[in-house]
Amino acid sequence: MENISKIFFRIFERKTLTMKKFIIFAAVICSALSANSQVATEIDGIYYFLDEETRTASVTYKNDVSYTGDIVIPATVNYGDDWDYTVTVIDESAFNNQKITSVSLPNTIEEIRANAFYDCKSLTSLTIPESVKSIGSFIINGTGITELTVLATTLPVVSEKSFKKYLKIETITLYVPTGTEKAYSADANWNCFKEIKTIEAEETPTENPEENPSTAISAATNVVSVSVQGKNLVVTNAKNVVVYNIMGEVVATGSFNKIQPSGVYLVVADGKSFKVFVR
Repeated sequence: MENISKIFFRIFERKTLTMKKFIIFAAVICSALSANSQVATEIDGIYYFLDEETRTASVTYKNDVSYTGDIVIPATVNYGDDWDYTVTVIDESAFNNQKITSVSLPNTIEEIRANAFYDCKSLTSLTIPESVKSIGSFIINGTGITELTVLATTLPVVSEKSFKKYLKIETITLYVPTGTEKAYSADANWNCFKEIKTIEAEETPTENPEENPSTAISAATNVVSVSVQGKNLVVTNAKNVVVYNIMGEVVATGSFNKIQPSGVYLVVADGKSFKVFVR
């Protein structure tokens, strides 16, 4: 702060700025300093910037704390006076150079900012939820990602630096919802991947669909498959399975579970993501 004061004094002393411009300049600097001094709040092992006016939260980092392993970001967090904050942003460099192996993002995230997963070498796949509207620069540079799944049917806004400038982009397969592959392929900032495949959903007939409805969902590679038989979730060819509800909460883990109640779920199986419809 003392150095900033000296800069102000020298600028004003040399009369390089008028009083009006000096006041504007000082206000901008002070505003930036205030923003940078914002304190992150820890909730269940994740750090957030909390906005009390909008009741929203941004996932961030703390310099002396590391993120490791499987990270699950909730759709909402609770802090003080029972206030709920909706998690809408993955902030700049939130997981930069962290030893995370997977990350689950809720369908409330609207923005993923620059360098969010930069240099996360142990991260091999990433699913971007349907709610995301914009993606910053270099979010996957330096990662081990070979598969990127984007669930948005409306293309998120990206720049040339979001993916196209990544030297290893041609080693990554992009998975998108059925019917959107032409839109992604036609966009100059999305068509840079090794190949673009679709995540397809298909009905599996049963003898009595009213008593035993079944929905089979599989990735385009057909390596991992997910099916719902009645209320039972069956996953094949996958070792690590986590099931999230529409609010981003973990409701089941393992290879065979019962899901209640009916609804839409996200199944992450060995890093691949599937939407499941339970009737």
